[in-house]
Amino acid sequence: MDNPSVLLDLAFARNSHGYSGIPQDNRFLFDGLSASQKVNLSGMIWQFGKNWLGGDLNKLENQAVFLGCFLNDGENNLTEFQRVLRKLHPKILNSYQRFFLSREKKYKLNKMNDEFFDIIWRELFFSSLHSDSINRLRLIKYYLLNLGFLRVIDGQNGRLSKTKLDTREFDFVIFQDSRSIEVE
Repeated sequence: MDNPSVLLDLAFARNSHGYSGIPQDNRFLFDGLSASQKVNLSGMIWQFGKNWLGGDLNKLENQAVFLGCFLNDGENNLTEFQRVLRKLHPKILNSYQRFFLSREKKYKLNKMNDEFFDIIWRELFFSSLHSDSINRLRLIKYYLLNLGFLRVIDGQNGRLSKTKLDTREFDFVIFQDSRSIEVE
C-alpha cells in the first residue's frame, strides 16, 4: 500500500497569529508530519479575508500578488472595480461580492511555484522551527486556494451555497478547526 497523501491547512500557522496555542500546534504538526516517511504531505495556503479575485492562480504573477495579499491579511485583495464600488456605497460591494461568489460552486487547489518557498518559510515557520527543517519543508508541495474564510462563513450561515473543495488527489485533509467545507 502506498503512503497516504495528506493535505494540511496552514491558515493558522501564520506568524501574525501568534507563537503559542493553535498557530504553534499547526506549525509543529506540519513539521512532524513532514519528517514522517509514512505520509506524503502537502500544505494548503488560503486567506482569512474574502475570496481571491485576482485571476488564475496557476499564473506566476498572480501567485506573487496572492502571496503579497496573504502577507497583508488580504487587505490589498481589491480590484480597481471593487475600490470604485466601495467608494460609491459599501453595501453595493457586498452585493457584488455575494453575487460573484455565489456563482463559484467548487474551489480547486493551485500548486504554488517553488520559487516562493522562502516567503512561506519566513511567514509560517522561521520563528518556530529549527533551521534543520528548511530543506525538508522545501521539498513539500504547497497549494494556494482562491477560497477565503469569509466565503466559508457565508456558506455555513446559508447566505451562499455550501463551499466545495476539490481534494480528490488527497487521501486526507486536516483542518486546524471546524470548517464548513465539503471535500471530494
